[in-house]
Amino acid sequence: MVQQPFHEEALVPRADQSMDEVEEETCSQTGLQVQSDTVRQLESVTCELREDLEHERSRSLDLVDNVTRLPSGRERDRSDFAFAQLENERTQRTLRDELVEARQDISRLRGEICELQTRADSQHHEHKYLLEMLERKGFLHRKKSRTGDKV
Repeated sequence: MVQQPFHEEALVPRADQSMDEVEEETCSQTGLQVQSDTVRQLESVTCELREDLEHERSRSLDLVDNVTRLPSGRERDRSDFAFAQLENERTQRTLRDELVEARQDISRLRGEICELQTRADSQHHEHKYLLEMLERKGFLHRKKSRTGDKV
């Protein structure tokens, strides 16, 4: 994941831009983009895993159909039947393993999302602190709302 570098000039508002707009734009560019990218990545991985599982499930059902159609009268048919059963069991084990891996990936990605959200919140608080420091030192002036409270 690419993290956007911090630029000091992002803190200096343009003449036509209010302090609130600068703060809102900076917050939007950091936390929301990171969270959005992570969610998109999680959705993509989940979708791919679902497609893989559906494909394997279909293969497994086809194998079960093949096994149930085999006549059991001859020795060759019996060995084919046994082979198909083994193949089906192997496929089922593979599916179970893939499902376990998929669940682990999803759990790991959820942890990463949580970590990124925490980082984004921390960056937001740091950004707010820096803006307040600049305001206190007289470099920035925030617009006051109609009630007179700072926004």
